[in-house]
Amino acid sequence: MYNDQNKQSLSKEQKVGFSLLFVFALLTIGLGFLQLRNNIYGPFAYVTPETPSVLYEDLEQQEMVRLQSIDTDQDGLSDYEEIFFYNTSAYIPDTDSDGVTDKEEINKNEDPNCPIGKICSAPADALPTVNQEMATSPSLQAEANNLFAPFQNQVDINTFKEVLQDPQEVKTMLLDSGMVSERQLRNISDKELINIVNNIFAENTPETQETITETKEDKESVELDLAHAEQPLVGNE
Repeated sequence: MYNDQNKQSLSKEQKVGFSLLFVFALLTIGLGFLQLRNNIYGPFAYVTPETPSVLYEDLEQQEMVRLQSIDTDQDGLSDYEEIFFYNTSAYIPDTDSDGVTDKEEINKNEDPNCPIGKICSAPADALPTVNQEMATSPSLQAEANNLFAPFQNQVDINTFKEVLQDPQEVKTMLLDSGMVSERQLRNISDKELINIVNNIFAENTPETQETITETKEDKESVELDLAHAEQPLVGNE
């Protein structure tokens, strides 16, 4: 009688731990599935023509790169630095005409726009900082806005869900992910496995889906709980 109770308790713990770990594995599989789907249908996808604003941004970025690679006045400063950082002339090596090049004055912590020996005033925001330039960079903002998001629409969810209705297929994918062992899979029936899949999809429709931000510590905690669940319980003597 006591052994039966221990076995039942162990089975429940295994199922709880397995269900939590299954979420991580399913996300891994899902990303791989969507990548495969994109590789198959990508060549046939309709490419939306770029709008004038997008083309303008591309040209602007290309011009920025070009300015960083040239030094028109040969003073040791790129045209990009002179235009956007120091407000000096990219065509005159000595902008303030005091006999010292812009590069030399900058190296001496002098103002390349003010002749040596004179006091010149300049607006506080005349020299933009590197952080300000990066904060307004279209390319960096595009990088932040283009982070991948799994399961973008109902078609992706339904297609992936159909694939995961075969218990053997699910087990193969889980084993390939490396996050679930054969021993863990043996402790759950095919019916329970498919139920877990359906429950996860039911909670992650486009209307209710939220980004999963589980930390590494959370994942390790789940694996630790599952490891404890696999160990046989010892009765109190």
